Parts: sequence; structure tokens; C-alpha cells
Amino acid sequence: MELHLPHVPISFTDNSITPSPNTSNTRNWAFFPGTATGLSATKTFTSAGIYPVRLAVTGFNNCISSVTKQIFVSLPPDADFTSATSCVLDSFQLTDVSLPINGAINSWQWKFAGNTFSTIQHPKYILNTSGNSNIFLKVTNDKGCVDSLN
Repeated sequence: MELHLPHVPISFTDNSITPSPNTSNTRNWAFFPGTATGLSATKTFTSAGIYPVRLAVTGFNNCISSVTKQIFVSLPPDADFTSATSCVLDSFQLTDVSLPINGAINSWQWKFAGNTFSTIQHPKYILNTSGNSNIFLKVTNDKGCVDSLN
């Protein structure tokens, strides 16, 4: 199953192998909903779900061969976190408040100033200097969809 995002065009190409002399084929794509013809086609799905995509190739003597594959369209998680104000050299808690949207979040990648990293959901961080500190969070869900926040 292939994974795609809603509202992002997906390109499909017929990779069928046809024996000679069957060189003039008709290709019909069915997207449920929607259709197209030709060696390749593009489709944009507007919402999350599992969509069948069917390719039917009509060849010599009107012989038809077809294949159907499932396309998985999923929304990515929505990365977000909160933190309390902290003083220099004090440890403070970062709280992941990311929304899974579709599936479950199963990976957290944090990057803090000074090139320190964490992979736990709610890490603690020590602020070494006064002022604002850049914190990066990348979350991945069980379907492989990713979102990040800087």
C-alpha cells in the first residue's frame, strides 16, 4: 500500500509489458471517483481514506487485462508542544501536545540549541543562556506521516 497526502497530485504510469505485435493498447484508469485514459494519469484525492485505483489495458483482439492497487491517503499529525518559562541553568519540562489526526504518534525527535537531541515524548531541557532558545520537534505517526515545528 502506498502512502500519500490529501490535496497533493499523485502520478500514475502504466508499466505493463505487452507482447508483440500488441503495440496499440488502450489504457483506462478508474480512481473511484474519476477516470482517465492514457499511458499515465494524475489524480488528487481530497480527503483521507483508502482508495482503489484500477488500470485496464485493452490490447490485441480486445483482450483486457487489469490490475487494482490500494492508495492510502492520510493526514499527517500536527506537531506542537508547550513549555514553562525557565531561568538560565534551570531544567524545564517540554510537553508534547501534538495531535495524531490519523493513527497514533510513535516517534518524537527533538533538537535543542547547542545540538542536543532527545527522542522521548516529554523531555526536560536545560537553558544555558538567557533569551529565546530554538526548539525543533518532529513527530511521526504509525502510518509514516510526519510533521514538524520549529
